[in-house]
Amino acid sequence: SALGTFTGSADVLVLAPHPDDEVLMAAGVIDRAVKQGQRVEVVLMTNGDFTCKRDGRVRQLETLTALAKLGVDEAHVHFLGYPDGHLHELTAEPLPPVERISPAGECVRSNETWPLLVSRER
Repeated sequence: SALGTFTGSADVLVLAPHPDDEVLMAAGVIDRAVKQGQRVEVVLMTNGDFTCKRDGRVRQLETLTALAKLGVDEAHVHFLGYPDGHLHELTAEPLPPVERISPAGECVRSNETWPLLVSRER
């Protein structure tokens, strides 16, 4: 989902730098919380789209699929869409354009954020 739908209410908040980190570092916590009926929200800083070598659309779908298996609905997964590999450069100034795969699947130079590129529900 777009971050705009996040109300700020969660029992468990998982914040991860890129797709797969949320499951690698917190699958047990997520599983336990879901089984206890707690509300889990997962926020990913990037799409895992480091240069054009990795497709953020594929990484997002893998994350949505893995979290669904843990019982986290797509509506509770939020991608901020910052370029992978550049989080340490974030300041009040925009990032310079970097090479990454666009939502259309093309290798481009961009400094835009692309929150949700794919959906399991489509």
